[in-house]
Amino acid sequence: MEFTGFRKIAILDDQEAVTIAYKDVRDDHTDTKWLLLKYSAENKIVLHWTGSDCGKFFAKFTDKVRLFAFIRLDFEEKGPETIKRTKFVLLSWIGQDVANEKRQRVHGDRECIKSVIKDYDCELCLYEETGIDEKLILQKVEEAETK
Repeated sequence: MEFTGFRKIAILDDQEAVTIAYKDVRDDHTDTKWLLLKYSAENKIVLHWTGSDCGKFFAKFTDKVRLFAFIRLDFEEKGPETIKRTKFVLLSWIGQDVANEKRQRVHGDRECIKSVIKDYDCELCLYEETGIDEKLILQKVEEAETK
């Protein structure tokens, strides 16, 4: 008898490379601000890119893709004194043109990402957003913190 109700969770390919990239993003002494994971043709989650240029980074969030990202947000909190703060965000992105079956897989597959990316301030899942940028992510983090 064959069971069809269970689905295979995607595999995080090359966990060592992802771990190195994750530590690099968290390191205060590097310029690396983010890492980007995507699905390969074999349904594996692979390290796609790391970097510091947020413009190029957010350009990858298109309507046809599913992505996972770990982002370092450095900002200043204004008050009686200006305080420099850092927030780390685990982000799942589901483009609006992604098929329903693939959309549903993202939530379960996120668990294999969390086996490596364990320490973050906020977890977000975004889809069908227009104008995704660092400001929008920071706004979503602030909204999540006030809930």
